[in-house]
Amino acid sequence: MFSFLDRLINLGLPRTRDFQGVTTSSFDGHGNYSIGIREQGVFPEINATGLPKKKKLKAHHFDPKAKGKSSRRR
Repeated sequence: MFSFLDRLINLGLPRTRDFQGVTTSSFDGHGNYSIGIREQGVFPEINATGLPKKKKLKAHHFDPKAKGKSSRRR
């Protein structure tokens, strides 16, 4: 998980077109964070020209040590 977050923060997000930062409203109050990326080609491992059509990427970070009622429903 750390490897993915490292690549997302240091490579993916800076390469995103018109990136304006991430919002704090995407936190759910229990230590979880969700973000959507419109372009998959921001990651160097993905050949964007080989994709049949553009797809969105949704990433969710769940904290297994989070405390709260909704964190136990998984």
